[in-house]
Amino acid sequence: MLNTFKSKVLLIGLLLIMLVLIFAFMWLDNQSPEQVFAKKYDGNWQNAIEVLGGSEAHQLFKQINNKLDVNTQHDMAHDFGRALFEVEGIAGTATCDADYGFGCYHEFFLSAVANEGLDVIYDLDQACIDKNGFGGQGCQHGIGHGLLQYFGHSRINEALNTCAQLQWQEPLFGCQSGVFMEYNFPTPIEGVTEQDAGNKFSEDDPYHPCDSVPVRFKFSCLYTLPTWWTMSVDLDVDKMGELCEAVPGQRYSDICYKGLARALVQLTSFDMDQSLEYCGQMPEGRGQVICKAGLAWSFWDSEFSDNFKKPCQTLEGDEYVLCANEADPLGTMNLLEQDAPND
Repeated sequence: MLNTFKSKVLLIGLLLIMLVLIFAFMWLDNQSPEQVFAKKYDGNWQNAIEVLGGSEAHQLFKQINNKLDVNTQHDMAHDFGRALFEVEGIAGTATCDADYGFGCYHEFFLSAVANEGLDVIYDLDQACIDKNGFGGQGCQHGIGHGLLQYFGHSRINEALNTCAQLQWQEPLFGCQSGVFMEYNFPTPIEGVTEQDAGNKFSEDDPYHPCDSVPVRFKFSCLYTLPTWWTMSVDLDVDKMGELCEAVPGQRYSDICYKGLARALVQLTSFDMDQSLEYCGQMPEGRGQVICKAGLAWSFWDSEFSDNFKKPCQTLEGDEYVLCANEADPLGTMNLLEQDAPND
């Protein structure tokens, strides 16, 4: 009789424990990603990565980060990239992606160079190629950010010359573009104020630092500079067009216009009509045509590629031919003879 009673008590106890566990799991399942992150991982991405692994933790991160505003998303991606390197080291290269303005890559590589020293860039470069192929240069762009923070803004040419040792040797994109982005938009570092780092605009030297970098990097510098103008300098569109027009040397002036077109597309959130209106504010003649060529490239290289031929199609005769020939900043193909990449 006593044994039967004890058995019943034990059975009831086990059932209660099972019910508690079931309700606990149901409660966890009903929690938002933010609640899971805060309660299960103490709001710490290192903890989440250690438990889940980089890839799964990155998916949780995206569920949370997608709900934030664009600028905060980029900053939070930096935080995740830092934690990822601390836990997984170079192997974490495969986890970061282009989302949130490459923020994960940026901080991941900043941390790698700061912790492992300069020679780590060759392993990082190969890891990028293994993941994205030779042409997927967003990953190497992050290496450029890390290099400039390693050398410091006053030693930008050393950072650029180190980029030149990596496998990408084209005049645009890749590591060099990351150096220039870091120069113009420095990643916040504890103890360093905005006044101590970053580009400074001067009417006497509006193209700084492009006139002082080695010639092989001038193309990239002038392509990236207009993005800084649109976001950090109090210049109107007409003035920026005049600055591109005044760059000595036609090929350098052209690449400035193409970079300005890309910056204006981003400024308008890929509004085609507004972007075309801005190109109409460029100096008449070649400047307006090259601006539209830059628009064509910018739309082609985006999720809005279906409409990429429109800018050049607003032109006729020799101007249309010029726009079509200049639509690819690397000059490797006539884009207007191509289908949209998303077709």
